[in-house]
Amino acid sequence: MEGTDPTTITNKRLIDIFPTSYITITLMFLAGGEVIGGLEAGYYWMPQSAPRTSDGAVAALDLDNEGGLCAGFTTATLGMASLVALMVYWVRRQRADDYHGRYRIWLWASLCWLVMSIDEGASLHEGFK
Repeated sequence: MEGTDPTTITNKRLIDIFPTSYITITLMFLAGGEVIGGLEAGYYWMPQSAPRTSDGAVAALDLDNEGGLCAGFTTATLGMASLVALMVYWVRRQRADDYHGRYRIWLWASLCWLVMSIDEGASLHEGFK
């Protein structure tokens, strides 16, 4: 790269994208809690708003409905858990003092979270009832 000072170029590491500030982590936790609270509030007020619909039900607000908002939120949360476990695997894989390969459990955890996310999103478990 011509014209750039080599001392100003920084190499980003994978660990740099993890939030490390307690404020950021707290805000992310509170945002997730607010989404859950909103889903619960929608479910609580569902009987009052159901008579205003054509079929007498609000399927998107039903927490037990497979195609509702809760299922979408659960699918996204499980998918993010899979990505975080994969990132932890990548970070732990670089450690030189892990002689027994205990970091590989994170790869299996990522795979399990991914399978659960796909199952929740596609309702695969309904076929096994």
